Amino acid sequence: MVATAYDIPPLPSYRVSLVTETGFDLWEQYLNQIAERLDAPVAGCGVCFKYGENFSHGGIVDRDGKVWHCWGRKGLAGVSLSAWPFFSLYGAQRPHFFWRVRDELLRA
Repeated sequence: MVATAYDIPPLPSYRVSLVTETGFDLWEQYLNQIAERLDAPVAGCGVCFKYGENFSHGGIVDRDGKVWHCWGRKGLAGVSLSAWPFFSLYGAQRPHFFWRVRDELLRA
């Protein structure tokens, strides 16, 4: 059995077409149910980026301000640790927001 820190609804299923679909921000809609937006990154918060038509890429900010995120290219996938300047060039110029799970969803 896996212990969880938060009592949150299950994540929605990701699909590649989220990048090209219009008017449907699945991750933004989901996060608005469970999270509060932050003005600036703090350790442990999430960041969600708009790629294509929707918010479809994200990561977790660590205590050094770097972002852990997944990637996939040509049948390969991995997890990367990228400094914020990486996102300044490739992501932060895109619409993005920082978020953290709301305190009331913490399990006692």
